[in-house]
Amino acid sequence: MSFQIKAKIIVVLALLIIVIGEGSLLLVDHVAKRLPNAPKECFEKASEYNKWLCFRPYFEELVYKVSPRYAMTEVKIFKEKEIIDDCHLNAHFIGEAALEKYDFDVGKAFVSCEFGCIEGCFHGVMERFVRYEADPYSVVSKVKGMCDSVSSPNRQIESLLKSQCAHGIGHGLVAHNFLPIADALIACRESAAEFRCIGGVTMEHVEQYLALEENEFEEILPEVCAPFEELNDLDAIQICMGNIGVAVMWYTKHDLELSKKLCENLEKSEYVNICKNGAEEEEITNLAG
Repeated sequence: MSFQIKAKIIVVLALLIIVIGEGSLLLVDHVAKRLPNAPKECFEKASEYNKWLCFRPYFEELVYKVSPRYAMTEVKIFKEKEIIDDCHLNAHFIGEAALEKYDFDVGKAFVSCEFGCIEGCFHGVMERFVRYEADPYSVVSKVKGMCDSVSSPNRQIESLLKSQCAHGIGHGLVAHNFLPIADALIACRESAAEFRCIGGVTMEHVEQYLALEENEFEEILPEVCAPFEELNDLDAIQICMGNIGVAVMWYTKHDLELSKKLCENLEKSEYVNICKNGAEEEEITNLAG
């Protein structure tokens, strides 16, 4: 090989490093075999929920070794290739790992996320941030202004980000029994994005049932929103029923007909309709990415 050809190759490689930036490091990492491979056993999981949990350490390692954005790109590819049916929960895990990577600096973690997977990365950051507090009730006093610092030059994007922040807080308030549901709802009432926060509370509550076997899942559906019904919180009840519609779509791998059939297990016709509407909205959301 002539000196001129060698020189050209060196120049091209140098330009690639300048242009690609982080991507060039990814190439080096792959060559050096420092990046993990997706666990083979996860691909064979029959339960979609168990598959999400199985892939969790893989996406978390991508966050730690590369970046949250790289992990988000990978999880979106998994969804596009139909390795997973939905990427929202894995995006949650990526957001949680991002916060830990940036030493619980919520600002850095939040901006490290990107849109996609129903904005799960942002939700995960806030969920983990809330649970980082040693005293759950210290969070309650902070919820009202916790998302005020979220900003963007684009007003629409800023509004969207504040909404995602509030929703993630709702998740965090009840994740791993951090707060009783009644207290979590009171905290949400103090939030500027009250209903988005309540949406996070109800979704986190509903998601715990996704690990059940099919017969158990079908039988438990009429009881899922019972904690909100006992509180006679009409807003929370309706939001919970809508989130059942989302959950059954995740459970059935977005089989709309089967999901609507599952909604019919709910006790009141009003609840059935809300559930079915939630399922239909989730179909549109899932198709949009």
